[in-house]
Amino acid sequence: MRVMAVAGAWKEVANAHKYRSNYDEALAALYRADLALKDEPGLAHDRAILEFARATTLSEINRFPEALALLRDAAEIFGDHGDEHRIAQCELLRG
Repeated sequence: MRVMAVAGAWKEVANAHKYRSNYDEALAALYRADLALKDEPGLAHDRAILEFARATTLSEINRFPEALALLRDAAEIFGDHGDEHRIAQCELLRG
């Protein structure tokens, strides 16, 4: 599936930027990844993974209110999909 490959590539770009503390670039790459998935309703879980990645990045630059909002949304979607592991990751980051 082409959109998954595009989104995955942008997520990896985001990871590289985040690793180098280029947070604005990381957030921009995650936004591009999300754009690749936005018209695919069957990929809600994958979009939630991107929301979690954005929340992680935002929390690293002390943008906690934004991070918490994304975590709430992501955890709800993970719950809908029975993804207990990622719900736990959300709770850990929320803490």
